[in-house]
Amino acid sequence: AEGQPSESKLVLGWLLDTRALTLALPSRKYTAWCAEIDDALSSKRISGGKVESLIGKLNHVAMIVPITMAFLGQLRHTERIAKARGFASLSDLARDDLTFWKIILRRAASGISLNLLSMREPTHHYRGDACDFGLGGLSRRGRAWRYQLPLELVGRASINLLEFLASVIGPWIDALEGNLPPLSCCLCEGDNVAAMRWLTHGQFAKEEHPAHHQVAKKIASVMMDSNSTLHPQYFPGVSNIVSDCLSRDFDCSDALLTKFLFHFHPDQMPRDFNIAPLPNEIICWLTSVLRLLPGKMPSSRERIRSTTLHGIVGQNSVQQWDWDMTFSSTPCHSTTESTSCSLLPMQSTAVNSAVHTWLDPFRAAVSKRPSRTFQRPSAFITAPTQPWTNLESLRSFYSVNGEPIPMQTESENTKKQSPNQSSVASGN
Repeated sequence: AEGQPSESKLVLGWLLDTRALTLALPSRKYTAWCAEIDDALSSKRISGGKVESLIGKLNHVAMIVPITMAFLGQLRHTERIAKARGFASLSDLARDDLTFWKIILRRAASGISLNLLSMREPTHHYRGDACDFGLGGLSRRGRAWRYQLPLELVGRASINLLEFLASVIGPWIDALEGNLPPLSCCLCEGDNVAAMRWLTHGQFAKEEHPAHHQVAKKIASVMMDSNSTLHPQYFPGVSNIVSDCLSRDFDCSDALLTKFLFHFHPDQMPRDFNIAPLPNEIICWLTSVLRLLPGKMPSSRERIRSTTLHGIVGQNSVQQWDWDMTFSSTPCHSTTESTSCSLLPMQSTAVNSAVHTWLDPFRAAVSKRPSRTFQRPSAFITAPTQPWTNLESLRSFYSVNGEPIPMQTESENTKKQSPNQSSVASGN
């Protein structure tokens, strides 16, 4: 039976469908693992061995739904307590995670496209940034947004959490506006290392667990509902200029900020750049998440605008600008036809190449992606596997890791033949 041809086969515990090109959790595993979760939720205490077994099964599922790794942290914390004391009680966050894992299991049982599991060039590209009093970001498609935090919410969240929020909003906007079709590959870039890691691996500070948990659940839900995948990537802050302006310069109107950005940073501006308000659903959600954190006294620090506009104005105390058309008040009396409404020469050429400029950092990172295979001595089979090793040529690898073996080639026979052998050869 195992040797018969079939369109679907069980491979390493997964159901591989070669016609639909999907990888799915077998139905019997889905039913059994959901029953184990229900049993854990109904118990007052759980043993260390049971938690360990459950984590192993859920980690198996996370291999094809990588964004769900963030929901294993609370269970691992419970496992450590249970192994030390024999038993442990599930916290409210751990119970919430297990309930959400039932949704993840259902998604895995329905089948994950192999296109979502392979490394490919992103179809959607987002950049975000945050400061103590605002968030901002844009997509490669040109959809830009910014949100100034209400005074009552300023100071509640750390800058890491605000950057995490900014990374989630971009894909969510496209999902709400119908611009995130199935099998999309989303690349989220930001200048905060912690926020980029949290998009797929949640390691949160205890005092901010509830808020981080809600943000991680939201981005996972958006990706699963849209049948898409997400890849985070660090983007240096000195290059993340447009998002920095969107998250800081709230004393500048949308139209004026757009003109400034096209004039000074055309290489980062998509052709269809447009700043639009956040959907009400996202604003309400942001407010509810930040209110999970304790209120703090508003900071007395002066609000610093972006480096772009700060360099133009020269000081931080500038008031709301009331000019919106030209960068000089001196009129031009040229007799020729005015071209002030056309694109600047450098703007028109750079806008056409903005899409390729956005992808350059991703392509450079992928081209240097290290190999994830390495040789480990058999004496250390229990040691942790290294995450990666640098790429090397085969010649240099074997010259360092092995002794040269002399090649044995067939040498020419230099012995003289006997008279009998020569006569026999001539007779034949």
